[in-house]
Parts: sequence; structure tokens; C-alpha cells
Amino acid sequence: MVTEMFGFRKRVVMLAVAGAVSAGVVAQAAPALAASPSVTITCTATNSCTASGTGFTPSGQVEIRAYAGSTVFSSSTITAAAQTRVCTGSLKPVCIEAGGGYFTAALPVDYGLVCDATEAGTMQYTDVHTGETVSEPVTWTGPCIQPTTTTLSIPSTIDTGWTSANPATVMAGSTHVTSGTLTITVNGSTYCSYTAGTAAGCTLANLPAGTDQVKASYYGSTIPPYDPSSDSETVTVNQVQTPQVINEPNSNWGGYVDVDGPYTSVTGSWTVPAANCGNAFATAAATWVGLDGEGTNTLEQIGTDSNCTLFNASYWAWFQMVPSGPVVIGAVPADYPVFAGDSMTASVTSTGAPGQYKLTIQDNTYGWVYSTTQSDPGATGATAEFVTEQPSDLGLPLTDFGAATFTNCEATIGDGPAEPIWDYPNQAMDLTDPGGTKLATPSSLSDDGTQFTVNWLTGS
Repeated sequence: MVTEMFGFRKRVVMLAVAGAVSAGVVAQAAPALAASPSVTITCTATNSCTASGTGFTPSGQVEIRAYAGSTVFSSSTITAAAQTRVCTGSLKPVCIEAGGGYFTAALPVDYGLVCDATEAGTMQYTDVHTGETVSEPVTWTGPCIQPTTTTLSIPSTIDTGWTSANPATVMAGSTHVTSGTLTITVNGSTYCSYTAGTAAGCTLANLPAGTDQVKASYYGSTIPPYDPSSDSETVTVNQVQTPQVINEPNSNWGGYVDVDGPYTSVTGSWTVPAANCGNAFATAAATWVGLDGEGTNTLEQIGTDSNCTLFNASYWAWFQMVPSGPVVIGAVPADYPVFAGDSMTASVTSTGAPGQYKLTIQDNTYGWVYSTTQSDPGATGATAEFVTEQPSDLGLPLTDFGAATFTNCEATIGDGPAEPIWDYPNQAMDLTDPGGTKLATPSSLSDDGTQFTVNWLTGS
């Protein structure tokens, strides 16, 4: 609905001026009100019109009604501006309340009209306090609605445990549509429906493994009457692999390992667990990601230590290419400082050359990054690991680390996309002593298959 930009009457408001204000004015305002309400309507573009009113009761309510012919299609209430205190005189100021009683408001749009259809109408403004009414003639023009575009936000590859609310959104030009209904179908069958723009729409979960056709259809908006639309996407859905739980005596790893590689990369994040030393003279615990190691004689790994030395906690970053020994990152640990609670992200990635890997670790809390490229002719990336370990090379008891939480854990096979732990055959590992007593154990994987926590149970 548009006010005709040419040919309709406009009323110009004139304010009476009651004398000059001295240099002692604290705030400026019109010193007197118009004798009666007045409104001027202006338009800058189709369906973009504004009403400016003056002479209404300051701080009072103004009831607004939009008429198309004799039919009211929109009504609302606004509050006119309050008065402003004006003070004159510098030694002994005299202050009065003046001005106010004005407003600016956008005109509504008549969605009942077809595109570009016109109809004579009226905008009526009533001062609720005094009952005075002022009207302005207008010509409404029917809005031309832009076609809607339904946008699916789901990725092209997911797994059967993947969850997402609001898998589709609706746009009308650059405007986010918040009315009407979205319906999601999977392989031609209706999956769920929800109102566009809601915070919790519907959740895509437990989709059939394989190749699924996911379609979003939009319809049903009456104000404004957006056109129906739809969009679809072919989604590859991987089957979640249930972990096999390993509880081997004298296993010094606690966490998860993806098997049946070879894997070309592994990545994960964790929070550096605090070393709870107490009366512990010397203990060790390492948190890391890596390739190989499970059932092989090679291991490419990078991570952090949470140790106790002479009853005091100590932390550092390191990498290791087994069978070679570990290397502390930096000339001394202080070059790349690590503290309990730091957010770390690490990865091991094949460069493409046989047996050559790039190992990277980043302290997200303090902002440093370290990378190194190492080679081992025997390395193949047969497995991918996300582990908290009792380092065997140090021969020390396991540190009481409380809990080590891993996030964003993914691995890659060949040139494919990075996938969560549970998209591959995987094993959950308990950290045990030689007698089979659990010293630490991993939690179940999160709903997206990328997160878990290794919980310390007892000393060793």
C-alpha cells in the first residue's frame, strides 16, 4: 500500500513563535503548540510513506487508523513526544514546559490489494486525550511481493546421528521471512513442518544412511502474501559406527581410536587438564591426537603434558615420531607456554609424500602456533587417535588430571571430507594398569560424534 506521491492534499503545520529566548536557555523547543492537531504525509518510494504529526497532546496517545474506502485494514497507537523544559534568564532562570506533542510514523501497507492496484483511502489520527481528529486523503497502491527463496543450510555430507534445528530458512529479497510454514521432506516423505523464523523449528536426525534427497517447501503466508517456493539438496548420510570398548590390561591410552584406515589427517581440540599434585612427587599425563600407533610400530603424535614435578604442576607442548623420542616444542617450554585451562587445537596431516606428515598445534588462549614437518618411511596413517595417556617412556604414575575434554575431533580418509569419530569404525579405550584396574575412562561420544571426556578414576 502506497500513498500517492502526487496529487493528494498535504497540510503544512505552522507553529506560533512567542518571542526570543535569552542566552540562559538550557534546552530549546517550540514555545507554543499549534491550536489543533495537524498531519503531513510524504512518500519516498512505493509503499514507503511517512506521517509527521504536530499539535497533539504532549506524551499523549494518538490512535491511528488506515482506511481503504470505508474499510479499516490497519490500526495502531503511538505516543506523542513529551514537552521539553525551557529556561530563560542567567541569574534567576524562569523555566517552563513547552513543545512536544509531535510524532513521526510509517504508514501501513495494504496487502489486500493486488500488485500495483490503486484505491482511494484515508489516514485518520485521533488524539485520545482530547478526542480531536485529523484526516489526510491517500491513494493506496498494492505491494508487489518479491518471490521467496527457500535456502537449505544443511551440509552435503552428514551422518545418521547428526542433528540440526531450522534446517531451512526463507528469504524475500534480503528480508528474513518469519511467517508461513516450512515443510521438510526426505526421499519424498514428509519429515516435519514448522513456522518460518522460529527458534526451534524441527530437527533432522536419524536420517537413512546413504544418499538422501532433502527438500524444503515454503507456503502459507497471508500477510504479506509471499509466493510459495522450494529448494532441495542431495545429502550423503554416513552410518554412525558404534564403538567397540577396549579394556586391555596395561593399556596406557584412554580415549578413542578410528581404525580401518589409512587416514590422511586427524584433528582435535581439548582443554589442558589441570595437574592435581597434592602429595604427588612426580607424575605424568599426556593429551594428544595422532596417526598410526594402534597395531603398528609407528606413531605421529602432537599434544600437551600435565605433569607433577616435586609436588608442583608443570605443562608443556610436544610432538613425537615413534619410535623416536618426544620433542618439547621450542628451545625451552617458555617459548610456547602452556597452562592449565588453555584451549588447544592440534592436527597431523599427510603432505602427500610417502611417510611425511605436518604436525601442528595451536594455543587458542594465548595465540601461538607451532608446526613441523617430519618423515618416517614406515608411517602409513593406519589409525587415527584422540587420547589421554600415561606416558610409558617416563615410567611415572598417572597424574590426577580430573578430566580431559576433547572437542571437534575428526579424521579424513584420502581426499574426502573430515568426518566425526563415529563415522569410522572406532574403539573406546580404558586406561588401565597391568592388573586391569581402570585408571581413567572415556565418556560416550556427543550427539555429533566429535566430543567426549576422559575422566581420571584413580592413581597408578
